[in-house]
Amino acid sequence: MIKYIKGRDVDEQKWNACVNTSAFPLIYGNVWYLDLVCHEWDALIYGDYEAVLPLPYKTKLGLHYLYRPYGVQQLGVFGDSTLAEALLDAIPKKFVWTDIFLNAENPSVAKKGKFAAQQNLILDLNRSYEQIYEGYSSQTRRNLKKAKKTKFSTFGFESPEALINLFKQNKGSETTLKESHYKKMTQIMHTLMHKNLGYISALYVEPNHLC
Repeated sequence: MIKYIKGRDVDEQKWNACVNTSAFPLIYGNVWYLDLVCHEWDALIYGDYEAVLPLPYKTKLGLHYLYRPYGVQQLGVFGDSTLAEALLDAIPKKFVWTDIFLNAENPSVAKKGKFAAQQNLILDLNRSYEQIYEGYSSQTRRNLKKAKKTKFSTFGFESPEALINLFKQNKGSETTLKESHYKKMTQIMHTLMHKNLGYISALYVEPNHLC
């Protein structure tokens, strides 16, 4: 019932349908996104794409290991969540090391010390702004009040390069990101915008200063 195949050999339409109709769909699980961020990836498929598990991997000194690619927050099993344990148990033994961040719909499979709980913060936007505002910290509320006194102008489209350069200037020294990470993120952002799955809304202060 469980097939192990190369990522390039999956039925893209069936795979994406499984990912995007899951109870917890994530863009990271789509074939085109995996192709974009992974050096190589294989796949485990239960039945006729009832559940799927992407396996991004690298090879070092002839040894294969699973890893979390840059630009991917979490993956895990998509589709029928009751099949998650079976798919995880079916990961081929050739992968000597496994580092997978499961998604919120995967059951608790913390057995044999293989899995550890991770904190994931999700903001529910299906509420009014007033309700969301009530959850802000006092510092954030003060910042918002200060911002209301500043004369801003907005621009409905900005380039990924402009946003990433702004991040570099303000936060770059506080991170361990390399130029290769910035290059990959630029590629991801351009792809999302091309597919109408993302946009950048820029905020400026006088005189024409991106902030």
